[in-house]
Amino acid sequence: FGHAVYMGLGGFMAMHVMNWIEYDELPIPLPMLPLFAGLFGLGFAMIIGAFSTRKAGTVFAMISLGVGELVAACSIIIVVFLGGEEGISGDRTYGLPFFGIEFIKQIEVYYLISFWLMLSALLMYLFSRTPVGRMANAVRDNPERAQFLGYSARWVRFYSFVASGFFAGIAGGLFAINYEIVTEENLNTASSGVILLVTFLCGVGFFFGPIIGAIAFTLFQTVSG
Repeated sequence: FGHAVYMGLGGFMAMHVMNWIEYDELPIPLPMLPLFAGLFGLGFAMIIGAFSTRKAGTVFAMISLGVGELVAACSIIIVVFLGGEEGISGDRTYGLPFFGIEFIKQIEVYYLISFWLMLSALLMYLFSRTPVGRMANAVRDNPERAQFLGYSARWVRFYSFVASGFFAGIAGGLFAINYEIVTEENLNTASSGVILLVTFLCGVGFFFGPIIGAIAFTLFQTVSG
């Protein structure tokens, strides 16, 4: 619950970097924005995960939900970073051309998002093959047995949580590039609910389940729209 916070905050960070590129003429190409967003999401996930991952199950879910609602409420108060009710907007075309590409056309943005999507999916898969990724499944199914094997269930949850925050931040950065605006709606419970729905739609027991769920959910939205 509340996982949209890391996506939303990553999107806000990407939007600020986008505006810094425009007004301060920073020499940063647009394709680098998702990396800044991902690192910001990772940093915030480290802060929240430091205390939320001490518990699992319902307690962890309630803490995550509470933090998400707190950050969403602060979006109206912390106007400097979150922009208040209007959010933060920018213009992606002011970035440095990347191999002659200025990302004016939507098809260029599509290929940029596709690249980061494939790269992130690959990194997620490689993470799931690491000892931490494999132990995450063991901690989920039987944390006591994992502890008997010498693994700290809390630290496994923490590392997984931080990695998840990083990839959520990248997603927020891609959202900011595509729509050129980020608002409070990117942080609220409804956005977190969509993420959960997509994740569980086609199953969480295998790696490609959430990917297929995202494709199916997007298809349903397109058909119904």
